[in-house]
Amino acid sequence: MTIDAGGTLKVDDKELKIENGSGVDITVNGILILNSKIKLEKNSNMAVYGTVYHNSEKFDMKDHTDVEVYNGGLFVQKGGELKDDKGDWHFYNGSTYQHDLNGDDIVKAIWAANSTCLITGSTSSFANKLDQSFGNFTINTTGLTSYKELGSELDDIKGNLTVISTGSGSISLAKNSNKNIVIAGSYIHQGGTLYIAEDGSPDVNIGGDMTVSGGLASISNNGDGSATYNVGGNLNISGGTLNLSQYTGSNSTKGKGTINLSGNFTLTGGTLTETASNTGKGIVNFTGTTVQNFVNTGTISNTIDAEVKSNAILNMGVYPFTGSGTFTLNSNGTLKLGSPEGITSSGASGNVQVTGARTFPSTASYEYNGTSAQVTGSGLPSTVEHLTFDNTAGITLTNNVNAKTSLNLRNGIVITGSKALNVGTSILNIGSVSRTNGWVNGNLGRYIPTLSTGTFIFPVGVSSYNEFIAQYTGPASLGGLLTVKFVQSGPAASGLPLLESNSYKVNTIGAKGYWDISPSLGLLGGVYKISVLGNGFTGISDVSNVRVLSRLSSILPWSLLGSHTAATGTVSSVLASRSGLGLPQQVTLGWGYNALPIELIAFDANVDGKNVRLNWSTAAEINNDFFTLERSADGRNFEEIGKVRGSGNTTSQRDYSFVDESPLNGESFYRLRQTDYDGKFEVFDPKRISIKKEVLDDSKLSVWPNPFTDRFELELESEERGLLTISIIGMDGRAIKSESIQMESPGIRWEFTDGNNLLTGTYILRLQLNDEVISRKLIRR
Repeated sequence: MTIDAGGTLKVDDKELKIENGSGVDITVNGILILNSKIKLEKNSNMAVYGTVYHNSEKFDMKDHTDVEVYNGGLFVQKGGELKDDKGDWHFYNGSTYQHDLNGDDIVKAIWAANSTCLITGSTSSFANKLDQSFGNFTINTTGLTSYKELGSELDDIKGNLTVISTGSGSISLAKNSNKNIVIAGSYIHQGGTLYIAEDGSPDVNIGGDMTVSGGLASISNNGDGSATYNVGGNLNISGGTLNLSQYTGSNSTKGKGTINLSGNFTLTGGTLTETASNTGKGIVNFTGTTVQNFVNTGTISNTIDAEVKSNAILNMGVYPFTGSGTFTLNSNGTLKLGSPEGITSSGASGNVQVTGARTFPSTASYEYNGTSAQVTGSGLPSTVEHLTFDNTAGITLTNNVNAKTSLNLRNGIVITGSKALNVGTSILNIGSVSRTNGWVNGNLGRYIPTLSTGTFIFPVGVSSYNEFIAQYTGPASLGGLLTVKFVQSGPAASGLPLLESNSYKVNTIGAKGYWDISPSLGLLGGVYKISVLGNGFTGISDVSNVRVLSRLSSILPWSLLGSHTAATGTVSSVLASRSGLGLPQQVTLGWGYNALPIELIAFDANVDGKNVRLNWSTAAEINNDFFTLERSADGRNFEEIGKVRGSGNTTSQRDYSFVDESPLNGESFYRLRQTDYDGKFEVFDPKRISIKKEVLDDSKLSVWPNPFTDRFELELESEERGLLTISIIGMDGRAIKSESIQMESPGIRWEFTDGNNLLTGTYILRLQLNDEVISRKLIRR
């Protein structure tokens, strides 16, 4: 027999007998209304895809019969007797059995995990035969008028437990039992009143979510039981009340309702409370193995203790945990805090606002991940295990804090102000620093171990990220704390210009700021390679020009101690390094250019009487051994005329002078050659000079005898070379004798032997070399 979809078969006063045939003996796709007896004969079966209403009389099943309710099928038990002792009942996924009777037995069946047993008919009695393994179990007893105890029978639900209504009455699952209740799916409380127990202390193991949107979900009904909800999913309260204790006694060990929560806790409406008259209370334990999110825009009232268990991570967002209970973060637990006030030790501010004790241990971890500016708050202990900052709006320290194991900078600027942010505590807890974005604006300290090398990163800055890296290439003799901060204020250029041994001159200091370095707690010794990140340093045109400058005290000039390492990066974000350093007090960036061995200010050549004086000055010298002075008559071929010792290395002005006591006559050229200690030299442009020099000196001329008779001799001393013309001239101006001879250094000697041919009288002796002439009077006797 088949009842098609849309069709209805109503059996009023006759018996419907189903015989065994081939295949399914009766298939209900439409509606079957049973107002009289139905009998399933031996080996027969019924398949329900539509709806069966059993309103009265007997539903009789013989041996080896089956009733199978499939997806979408509904069997409504409204009256009469259901026989289940000989046949089998199966409710498959998506099927529903509705028990619309006051009391009476629920059919004994095999329930698929997503089948539903719906209880609707209870008024003064609840349904029986609850000791089955149900799929979904739903209570919607709008007509219930009294308190009903289920005697611990309802304890195995493979799907969801849903409470829609209990009318004006209420239901208790386990009055005095400690028998655990398993709800593999979710507990959904939409209305009505459901108690777990009175004096018993069972565990309610909920595999999915626990959701309260109306009514009262309560641990106990005034009893001293201490039942526990173990919630594998989320706890969602959007309305109604979740009451964890109604204990009226005074035994402090009783009346404690507990929630062990693995998922998120969302309270957007309704109330989480306890209404014990004396010592009872509620407890919420966060026990998850992944991050648990907390939202609270509803109400937490009275004594609700919260505890974040070891290894649990509670992300509190901006929401406060309130009430008059306590809040405990266990060792190895983690709080993620989004409140602008962080966590406080007392008062109604921050993420934890309970009026009971607040416990924030040093062995736990803390993360600030708000979206508006935050302070760490007075509740953050001075030492924590792990500390994470992940807030693009920034975080400000309320007090000093030491991250024993790790500091993690994910986003945002951490402002320390006058406080200290330190990492590591000892050689056993050096601590680590990781950075994705953000930096520390202020003091960042790191523990440096004794007799150990390694690299320590300091993510510091003010308006931009200016990282400082200290790499120990030689270990510290004593361990301690190294504190670094970036000071965004242009340092004075004391000591500049500075010269590198490789002929590099630093004449500009970075106006952005400098790194201040301070050892403490006994830190002593060590050899460092220091690297700094110059974000925001303007004026750099070439990365290769950048140098790390350091000084041992703020009152000392800057220096180029240690050895330069080629910088990397870009002109707007340069990473510069210097190795072989002791620990300076301040570090900054400088740059300049590749300098010549000397920086020549001036080189001049001037006539000084019969001499030529050469003067020159330098602004700086690098490895300068000596100067060579050279002279040339034609500007091409130069010869050395002297040397002057250089000043080696200096950034101060030096003045030099050299005198040429035997200059060339006429036009000549002088040039300066500089030579390094390693033999390299540089030649500077020549200077031209003209000098008029008396090549014939009357004082150097000797004539004898004078007066003479038949002969005389002359001798002329001169360094000049050329053709010398010697003439004897009469008083009438007529040349009597003239002879030209080659003038050679150091002079000439000449003899006149024709005196017998001259008349007695006075004559003029005339000597001419080039355009110079000297004369001497001669007397012939």
